[in-house]
Amino acid sequence: MPETMALLRLSWKRNRALAAGMAIATLVGILVAIASGPLEVGSLRGKIAIYALICTMLPAALSSIVLFDYSNEGNLNMSESGCSHWLLRMPVHSWKIAAVPVVLKTIWITVLWMLFVFIARYLGSDEAIPLFAPSVMFSAAAISMLVLAWQPFRSGWHRIAALIVAALAIYGCSALVLVAPFINQVAWRPIAVWTSRIGVVLLYSFVVWLLIRSVHTARTNVTGLVPLRARNPFFGITSADNAPERRFRSPRHALIFHDLLQQRGWMRNTFILGVIPAIVIITLFVPLGIPTVVLTLILFGYLAGIAISRMGATGEAVLSVPSYLAASPLSSAAIAWTRFAFPMLLAALVYSFVLLPIAGLACWPSNRATWNQWAAELARQIGSSETFWVGAGWTAAIVIAAGVFMLGRVATCFWFAMSGRPWLTVVMSIVLGLSVLVPLGVLIRWFILQPDFESTRASAMEYAAWIPWIVAALLIAKGVASLAAIFTVSAKRLAGPGDQIKVILIWAMITLGVSASLAMLVPDPRVTFLWCLGFAALSIPLSRVIILPLMVDWSRHR
Repeated sequence: MPETMALLRLSWKRNRALAAGMAIATLVGILVAIASGPLEVGSLRGKIAIYALICTMLPAALSSIVLFDYSNEGNLNMSESGCSHWLLRMPVHSWKIAAVPVVLKTIWITVLWMLFVFIARYLGSDEAIPLFAPSVMFSAAAISMLVLAWQPFRSGWHRIAALIVAALAIYGCSALVLVAPFINQVAWRPIAVWTSRIGVVLLYSFVVWLLIRSVHTARTNVTGLVPLRARNPFFGITSADNAPERRFRSPRHALIFHDLLQQRGWMRNTFILGVIPAIVIITLFVPLGIPTVVLTLILFGYLAGIAISRMGATGEAVLSVPSYLAASPLSSAAIAWTRFAFPMLLAALVYSFVLLPIAGLACWPSNRATWNQWAAELARQIGSSETFWVGAGWTAAIVIAAGVFMLGRVATCFWFAMSGRPWLTVVMSIVLGLSVLVPLGVLIRWFILQPDFESTRASAMEYAAWIPWIVAALLIAKGVASLAAIFTVSAKRLAGPGDQIKVILIWAMITLGVSASLAMLVPDPRVTFLWCLGFAALSIPLSRVIILPLMVDWSRHR
């Protein structure tokens, strides 16, 4: 087999699940966006459709940072190269090793950008969005992240410093590319546009050359394959090989410590590359508004899922069962429920940082004026004079409700991911995406096709009368599914009645706690405790948590 073809197959095999999931999510978002046909310029339809495109294409674009890498290893703390050491020892030219991810990343980002531009124009966008320069710029940004991952350094701190410099340079070039077509001085506009185009081509060529050099350095420098010292400059935790002997109270405590040890590098990278930049950018550059709040909540929910999607430098998914656990005397129930609860706590921790950009937005007087106006309107609707407390209660309730919903969606992915079957993961990812996006698209289409406010309100009240019946039917289906899961796990003798009762009691406590919190925070008397209870009971999974031991047993005995 030719070397290039072998590298292509290796890259695709390592990344096909993520690439397929992102491609399917993007396709569904495109279908939802264009469901209403051509839209008027500046209309509400166009804005909703553009937001739908951004919410579906942004994760696919961000995934280009890790897509098509050979090793899928991303620990910024390590000094050696992040490229596959097995591949670096092969008799393959350095430029071929670098060329495959460069070409695949460039094609991926270019196709996404072209789709976004053409669909935005079809939806009625009147802005002259450039085609060439942004796709090259974003491709160069993705390749530069690959350079930082593959380049060996004397210390992990050097890689962090290089990351900060690269991020500032890329941000400056991106601002030039996106602002050049819209500068006020018409005479200077062509010069600025061509300067930005030439600049991004030079930057792209430079980072490709750096990637080839990083491969060559990793293959010829001893630090590239064998680190001179193994230490953690961030937390002072020694590596697993040099760690002192530890004793734990129970096997579950040992499993939690092991998962934390494996997860800490990926968590740190998530904070450095995702959480901290999101806090800074949203606080300093994004004005307060409904789209800002929605995209902020979605972004931090996405980061919470990303934070638990990897397990250390091995590149294994956090939900898969490694061989040493499959052969351990731990029961499938202990492995399943421990490895479910611990990542969910980490995801909740990551999502809680959404409070920082929301608080940071309040530092600007214009944002405070917008929030006060919104709070005053809510207080007027319920006849209250406590404008601040009404707005604060609604803000806290929205953050909690959004977090419960998105973390619940993350939790629903555990049962099929623990099965160890990639085909099941891909199929269920499609089903879950459709189950959220299709009803959302139908609701948006119905809303934007209404002729006036009064008829919209009357139709909404008519349909709202069916909501209690729908919620009751879904709760009955959830109960039946939970009973089926209990009987299945009991029949397989994977968990005893006591353990299953504990899981149900924990679910009930969390559900009641969320419901009570929402009912107390929301000042609107129309939002009763029963409504909050129905939302929490449907958002927090139960049957899919009970069935986890069966999935782990299926994975460890395949």
